[in-house]
Amino acid sequence: AILLGIISFMATMTFAQGWEVPKITPEDYADVKLSSEAAGDTTFYYLYNIEGDGFLTNGRADTHTGQTWNTHAVLNSTGHRLFVAKYELKDETGTITKEWDGKSVYIINWHSDSWQKVFAVDELRMYVDYANQEDAYPAWEMIKEDGNIYKFKVSESNTAEFTTEMKALKDYSYLGFNIYDEDWTDSQRKALTPMIDVLSDEKITDACITWAFIPEAIYDAYQTAVTNYNSAVKLGEYIASVKENYPEVSVSAAENVYNNTASTAEQLDAANKQLQEDVYNYRIGTELVGASNSNPKDATSFMTNPDFETGDATGWTVDVGSTSASGYQGDSYQNGEVTISNFIQAWRPTYNVDANKLGDGSIYTTVKNMPAGKYKIACDAIAVFQKAGAPMVTGVYMYVKSGESVNVRREVATEDQMPQHYEITFAINEQADIEIGLLAESTTASWIAADNFKLTYYGEVSDPNQPVLEGLVEQYEG
Repeated sequence: AILLGIISFMATMTFAQGWEVPKITPEDYADVKLSSEAAGDTTFYYLYNIEGDGFLTNGRADTHTGQTWNTHAVLNSTGHRLFVAKYELKDETGTITKEWDGKSVYIINWHSDSWQKVFAVDELRMYVDYANQEDAYPAWEMIKEDGNIYKFKVSESNTAEFTTEMKALKDYSYLGFNIYDEDWTDSQRKALTPMIDVLSDEKITDACITWAFIPEAIYDAYQTAVTNYNSAVKLGEYIASVKENYPEVSVSAAENVYNNTASTAEQLDAANKQLQEDVYNYRIGTELVGASNSNPKDATSFMTNPDFETGDATGWTVDVGSTSASGYQGDSYQNGEVTISNFIQAWRPTYNVDANKLGDGSIYTTVKNMPAGKYKIACDAIAVFQKAGAPMVTGVYMYVKSGESVNVRREVATEDQMPQHYEITFAINEQADIEIGLLAESTTASWIAADNFKLTYYGEVSDPNQPVLEGLVEQYEG
């Protein structure tokens, strides 16, 4: 049955002309097997909400809970492994004190490296980490329908008495997801509700209350198919972009991988990476040609995320000791004509304690395969110890590094929340990678930040030391 299930959704994934979205199909739904305490008598599943197209897992449900806890039961594209066991109670000696009623079960999911029960708190809230709370409801009435479809109700066999609100709902409510729930987020995380009112036809239309148990092997194969599909989509979109924008670059190797719908995510991603490198090298060889002091070329586009307008720190590494917050920061600070807004940082709160300084390390990115010649790198930066009356900091540098021969830096020190503009002129004598960023070295700073990186190329030079001297003169005159 498991093999047939795998084939069923795999068949929906591909067809001769290309890739198709993988789907869970009715052929994948299992007739659930209840697990007992006998050794080896456990069958694992993933619980799939059919209308909601998602698996039971944990997440935030702020509107439901009024909290930012990450343990509410939600739907998402991936789920928790789980099994189902009879609901019965035993005393300390193992003697059964409450017999199974023939319909109520525990849903036991793997959460935070342990098996924990899914439970309701009331008609609105439910969690995945039951801890034997006396006023909670870990038992669920499981109702099987045709086609291995299931529904769940908060069981009246729970030892905790229903609240007034729960009593009013108990005869016509089910566990599910309401499509108008305010906890439905852009990331497709969908908050579950233990008792959705389905008394009227209108409310039934809005509720996603049918479930299926997906065997572990089918789930794993499905997730692999989804990963392959997502990689194929990315590669297909990039191939189309290259054909439109860089028709001189060959895409045939990438197309061969893309057109083979048996390609794995690893193969698709490798083809994507290679094509990106081919485009990058083509651009290096064409867009920077003819650069000189009188005709400089803007090379900023060869940097990854130079102004952090992506809303994250993609392409950058923050490796600075003793930080409390590091990476992307979305705030904005202005000092005359210099503004940083969406930037990268390393920060440590001072609490007016002079010893609370950043440790050694750097914030950096690497620009690949740049041609030999003269460059200027510019950025706007902050370096400060955040305490009233603190002196200007030492030990913070804007730096450029390439191989063993190029290691240029200049000091960075500012007032609090007052960015300044910094530049370094340098040269490399052969095609090479260039590392650019901020360096902390025995620093007195508690906060360093940078934004608005700009890289300019001036062409080849006969003496790589000359641009460095030019840069030092510019700093002195500035």
